[in-house]
Amino acid sequence: MYQLTGIYFKSKKHQKMKTLFTLLMVILIAITGIVSARLFMHFHYNFSALLTLTSVLSIIFCVNILSNKKVILS
Repeated sequence: MYQLTGIYFKSKKHQKMKTLFTLLMVILIAITGIVSARLFMHFHYNFSALLTLTSVLSIIFCVNILSNKKVILS
């Protein structure tokens, strides 16, 4: 039985879903960074700053989850 922040994964299907979720998070973080850069180039500084902060906090959250000893990834 695997645990990720209170959610239990019992089967291979759940492992695939967790892998898909992790991959989707990385893609969304990258898209957020790209949109932020485009907004900055078009002089929308407030929205760009908000998206940059969002992507940085998301990266920190993902690194924190992945480096946690209690989370079993395989």
